[in-house]
Amino acid sequence: MIRCLSPPDPVNVNCTNILGRSAIQIAVDNENVEIVELLLRQPDVHIGDALLQAIREGLQVVDSSVTVNM
Repeated sequence: MIRCLSPPDPVNVNCTNILGRSAIQIAVDNENVEIVELLLRQPDVHIGDALLQAIREGLQVVDSSVTVNM
């Protein structure tokens, strides 16, 4: 995952699968906090409903270094 997000050719973190789900939504579904935090650090990530989904599922992502522009 880290290699995919690194220059010179990083992947689009906002692309979706055939069901319209983004990487951050899938990470929340799987309760993968490390991947959620990694994706939140990406400059252009669109969180969409993933934050609400995480709250609903009780997923705790606590990292004071992460800031999200909404």
